[in-house]
Amino acid sequence: MNPTQSRILPFIILAVFLILTAFATEYVWETSQLTDRAAFDNATQATRDAIQYRVDAYTDILTSASGLFVADDNVERQEFRAFVGHLNLPQRYPGVLGLGLALRIPNDLRDSTIDEIRKSGVNDFHIWPAGTRSEYAPVVMIEPMEGRNRRAIGYDMASSVPRREAMERARDTAASAQRHRVSVREQASDSARCAREPDHRLHPERPFLRPRIHLCIRVHILDS
Repeated sequence: MNPTQSRILPFIILAVFLILTAFATEYVWETSQLTDRAAFDNATQATRDAIQYRVDAYTDILTSASGLFVADDNVERQEFRAFVGHLNLPQRYPGVLGLGLALRIPNDLRDSTIDEIRKSGVNDFHIWPAGTRSEYAPVVMIEPMEGRNRRAIGYDMASSVPRREAMERARDTAASAQRHRVSVREQASDSARCAREPDHRLHPERPFLRPRIHLCIRVHILDS
């Protein structure tokens, strides 16, 4: 080996090592990226599955309550309270704020229906917010009947465009419809998701008086 080759050889070796190091670094970086991406995708899917499981469980509550009114179109308040109490919501479904019943009422039956509800035991029942509308959907039953839920009695869900659209979607598709975040007086400062079960034609002689089951769920419980 001549002197010139001897001087060049270390640089050649250095260049080879630098190239190999670059390839190795790129390989490790790409492998790390793929590993991180796979871990993220798995975590995302697990979270999505957990949330869907919760949603399905809460939707089952709506289906059960709907079946109660299909079986008996004259469910009394005490029976509804017993039904909801048997579900043991605080322990089994800690995210549930309340399970309620709204009644679809045309304007021409508004006063007579209010009188009937007052005679059933809710002496101070009134539909709010005030105003004349072609149709109302006030909350007539809700459990547990305490605190903010008690204040929800009489609230006309048809007065809110998002809630009305959710109820109409449930009616038209015969499937439970979800309304995303809500924050009204009965939920106080809580943000919640609400879902509605389709109305069932329990009053063929009075087709407008159809119950709609609704369920409100705390968002931070649902998303945890």
